Amino acid sequence: MSITVDVSGAIKKTKTLLNIQKAAKKQATEWASESVKVAKRAASNLKKTKPKTGDMARNIGMAIRIDATGYEIHVGTGVGGTKTVKYAKIQDEGGIVKAKGKYLTIPFEGVQGSARNFPDSFVIKSKAGTLLIVERKGKKGLRPLFSLKKQVTIPETKWFSWGMDQRVPVLNEAMKAEAVYEKAKQMAGG
Repeated sequence: MSITVDVSGAIKKTKTLLNIQKAAKKQATEWASESVKVAKRAASNLKKTKPKTGDMARNIGMAIRIDATGYEIHVGTGVGGTKTVKYAKIQDEGGIVKAKGKYLTIPFEGVQGSARNFPDSFVIKSKAGTLLIVERKGKKGLRPLFSLKKQVTIPETKWFSWGMDQRVPVLNEAMKAEAVYEKAKQMAGG
């Protein structure tokens, strides 16, 4: 007597179950990678003074930490080997920037570098009472280079938080048991 038992279905299900952790990590990694792209696009689209350096967009990264309780996903500047961009948070949330010394030097459009780059410049007070760093242009002309302020208010842009708020529901869906199981099934060839 010969009995044939087909266990291929059980083997597929076992392979699927063995891939659950890898599938969950893949779901989290795909989400984080797409979220970095969303944040980089938002940072690139921010209205900035010229020239745009691209520091913020270039320094957005991701890192995933896995432990026994789950995944910790980080997306932002200073993450995953990128440099921290000090002004990223205030660009997102807005706030007041106060001078560390006497004044902030706010460049006018077309002015590159810092006030130190203009050794022949000098300070004047405008008719409106604003302090300006200027340089001579011709015999009687002045070119304004920087406005001097004790503090400035940066408006919130939500360039980062808006995108992440949109991405969190996507992560929640991707990490549901059914979605992770489906990914594991795909990985097992089923």
